[in-house]
Amino acid sequence: MIDFENGADELVSGLYQRLTFAEYANMPAVNNGAIGYGMLSMRHMRAYLRGEISTGDSTARKFGRAAHTRIFEPEKYSAQVLVASPCVGIYRSGKNKGAQCSKAGKYRLSAPNEDAEWFCGQHKQAGSEEPENYVTAEEAGHIEQMAESLKRHEVGKDLLLSGMSEVSIIWKHKNIWCKGRVDRLVHNQNSSRSPVIYDLKKCQVGKANQTDAERSILNYGWHRQAAMYRWGLSEILGVSPAFAWIFVEDSPPYDVYVMRCDEETLKLGHSEIQSVLNKWSEAVITDKYPGRYESVHNTGGLPEYARPITSMKSPS
Repeated sequence: MIDFENGADELVSGLYQRLTFAEYANMPAVNNGAIGYGMLSMRHMRAYLRGEISTGDSTARKFGRAAHTRIFEPEKYSAQVLVASPCVGIYRSGKNKGAQCSKAGKYRLSAPNEDAEWFCGQHKQAGSEEPENYVTAEEAGHIEQMAESLKRHEVGKDLLLSGMSEVSIIWKHKNIWCKGRVDRLVHNQNSSRSPVIYDLKKCQVGKANQTDAERSILNYGWHRQAAMYRWGLSEILGVSPAFAWIFVEDSPPYDVYVMRCDEETLKLGHSEIQSVLNKWSEAVITDKYPGRYESVHNTGGLPEYARPITSMKSPS
């Protein structure tokens, strides 16, 4: 649980490149996730910041973290991300009795001076654990192809320019500490070129296009994420960076679609952020965190599509 109410005095504005994700996550400050819940209500936002709303982990999130590490911090990939071997469990009955399972490994069992063994859920052994950061051998292959596809794309040249990867931003707005974590910031203080924020998003085959990208940006609130990152960096750097999404298909043919965020989208995102922060500031000062629907005067029943047609136009 993050003590966002009492731990903020230790924060200092700036860019931090060496923070681990766990260290960043534990910083008592408002991030885009909190803003998203703040769009619902101040009660939701406080619950999120207190760690009372579980966001959980998933195979998709593990894959995403691994892909980010491989693409933006390749030197750390082999040390931070485990590649699971197939399950070594043995079937004890049925038509496959005596054969090795070979399903995707999920639980890792390590012993001194021996290679670790992996097991699926069916053959999980006592003492085996699911690691925080791992991918299957098949997923690791997809990640390598995604990285190669990016390298061949025009944006790959830009990602190699001077800059920082997985950089954490901390800044203060009035009485509220804010934070963000940027995938890649291309920035050279000795260059006249404006800095650029790149944010990686994996997508399904055929979804690396403007229509599907814009739909996802709306559905997941990524316009607020873009606005928040740019706002934080402009506070620290003194200049407003451009923001671009990199959409990469997570299976063949690993197509790439790069889209710069337009100003109208950034302005809308910033407006939503400011609205939430203003409400949050008042909530903290008054110690009142209203829910989404505080009124008791709500009337309803069946949804519209289930209601009978009560009036019809007379035939002319």
